[in-house]
Amino acid sequence: MKRPQIIYLIIGLVILALGIWLFYGKNIKEYYQTKDLIYWSNSDSINSNDFEGAVNRNSKLKIYWWHGLILKSDNRNVRTAKAYAIFDRSKSWIEDKSDYEFSNRMRKLNFDLYEAYARVFNDSIDSVRFNENIKYEDLELIGDKLYAELKSHQEIIYDSYTDNQERHEKWRPIIDSLLLYRTK
Repeated sequence: MKRPQIIYLIIGLVILALGIWLFYGKNIKEYYQTKDLIYWSNSDSINSNDFEGAVNRNSKLKIYWWHGLILKSDNRNVRTAKAYAIFDRSKSWIEDKSDYEFSNRMRKLNFDLYEAYARVFNDSIDSVRFNENIKYEDLELIGDKLYAELKSHQEIIYDSYTDNQERHEKWRPIIDSLLLYRTK
């Protein structure tokens, strides 16, 4: 191949790569940012194989799950913003599967709590969605406040005075009612 042809080929490939990035870059970036996330759903199909994180050998825990809230929108646009409850595979781990069934019930309880707060967050977003004075950063502040409330709620649920069975029996109906009250 002659030198000008090689240069044209390289330029063509660079233009093709830029075109692909312009059209699909957002989707590619979102894929890599969210590939380890499982979004909350009624079916909750999370199983022990979804705990892909490295086991923390310094922890007394035998299983660790990581749930969170994320806020997504198109280009930080308030009108398209929506909050989601998530489970992160890469941050969750299992060292001992012997008590997985009950631990998973507690994980589901926790995930449902996050979903209840995601719904409250979405209600808050809906109340200001078309207000021209609201910026994406304002939604983040609302989310920070709700997240602090959620963490406080978790501390009450996971007090050190109640065993897991009692905890589950007490809080399952309460969190179920929160989910029913705040339907999607």
